[in-house]
Amino acid sequence: MDDTKRQQQSLTDFFLAKRSIKPKAKEADQAQDIPIQTKKICRRTSSLPDDSAFQSYESLPASRTNVLIANEIQEDGEEPYKQPFEKETPASTIRKSPKSNDKNVLLRMEAKRSALRAAKEKLRQFEKDQTALKQFQLSKRTRDSEPVHTPAYEKYHYLTAPAGVLPLPIHYQRLLDGFAACDTVVSMCHNRKEICRLDKVSTAVRSITRHDFDLSHLGKILYINPEAYLVSVEEHRFLDTNERRHHILSFVNPPRGQNPKFVVERRSHFKDKLLLRVAQYHQEFLDKEMPGSDVPVEAIKRWHPKFLLDSVPDIPVNDIPQLQKTTQIANAQEVLEKVRNKFSVRIEKALETLAEKQAQEKTDKSANKLSTTPTCVTLHGVNQNLLERIRKKEALKMAEKMVINGQDEKERRVLQALPGLVRTIRQVFLSSKKTTLPYPDLVARIRESGSFGDIETLMTRVAELAPEWYKPLIVRNAKYVKIDKNRDVNSLCEQVERRLKNAGSSKLF
Repeated sequence: MDDTKRQQQSLTDFFLAKRSIKPKAKEADQAQDIPIQTKKICRRTSSLPDDSAFQSYESLPASRTNVLIANEIQEDGEEPYKQPFEKETPASTIRKSPKSNDKNVLLRMEAKRSALRAAKEKLRQFEKDQTALKQFQLSKRTRDSEPVHTPAYEKYHYLTAPAGVLPLPIHYQRLLDGFAACDTVVSMCHNRKEICRLDKVSTAVRSITRHDFDLSHLGKILYINPEAYLVSVEEHRFLDTNERRHHILSFVNPPRGQNPKFVVERRSHFKDKLLLRVAQYHQEFLDKEMPGSDVPVEAIKRWHPKFLLDSVPDIPVNDIPQLQKTTQIANAQEVLEKVRNKFSVRIEKALETLAEKQAQEKTDKSANKLSTTPTCVTLHGVNQNLLERIRKKEALKMAEKMVINGQDEKERRVLQALPGLVRTIRQVFLSSKKTTLPYPDLVARIRESGSFGDIETLMTRVAELAPEWYKPLIVRNAKYVKIDKNRDVNSLCEQVERRLKNAGSSKLF
């Protein structure tokens, strides 16, 4: 009876294990091996009781077998499988059957398959990350290889300059700001009777202007104004540094006491020198663009529209005494002179050929620079005399724009708008069939007919230029306008245009 119960228990365990394994659609080919394994298990179940290994396995206590099965499954990478809705019973009450070992084999196989699927998924994700990393590196190389462009707010900053003020290039303006901040720091040290070090000044100027200030900027300042500072190399000991030799700054002609006008005058003097340097490059541009035009530098109120302000060359650096001389080898000739007696004849000849190649490259570069000369572009089929007249007229207009100031420009715009306004006023009176109109109604109808900007200023200007034709009246605190319809409007417009032409020619030179 015991043998029959044992066989029935093994068969029920077998069918339960078979039902619990339901292959999925994605694992169809893996599930094909299950019937073959089940046949092997069926053959083994018949011979299990006679097998010596099975007898030794059965003789072990139940807790020891559970520990062995759990260790084997955890080595595969997953937790031991549990049947759904299965009640957990203590290890001492569970009785091992011959079929339980085969069931554990199936569970271990399933755990291995799941671990393999997880490893494949990790490998696929790793390959995706590798491709994304390669694409990012390629895009970074392309971004680094792109040329650095000047921001628009720096390139066109001169357009925001107020009327009548000549703007400076952005690198000249930054040098001016650095000079003003440096003057402030040096004057404070002078008033405190402290030694003014260059590294201390650089830190203070950087905090004020948010830009670097080092020995090269100081050299540019001394190139523009050699009497700006007195720079010397002295030995001093300070608590905040271990260096003994420092660049010391001081005024050439220091002021007496705390005089704020001293710093303001130095800044204006330095700015005038920068403007004079820019004006020289501007004059060279005018000689190429408008040959024969004699526009004085003092009369220029704005730069030429085609003059690229930020293309002005940078200021050279003046010589400043260095703290220590570092021997730097620049080319092969210096290496040859330095170690001529240390190497063999073959190495000496190689260095001589390298020095000759470098000299040849320098001569080729200088020859290429000299060969690139500007060529004059001619238009075929166009009269050259007509082109010359157009160019002279355009040059004259550009010269007028450079010389005229803000107030004259405003007056010129008013005179240009007056002829159209006069004709519009006459048309409004003719359409209304009246000789007198209220001023607010007249202004409203003028605004409906066209855009004239500041109409109040234009109407006042019309009353000044044509008092016999345009007559403003005030009756009982109400403003009216009366015109003379018999007066020729074309003659008034010609008078205004003649005045505009005379004003432009008189302000030119």
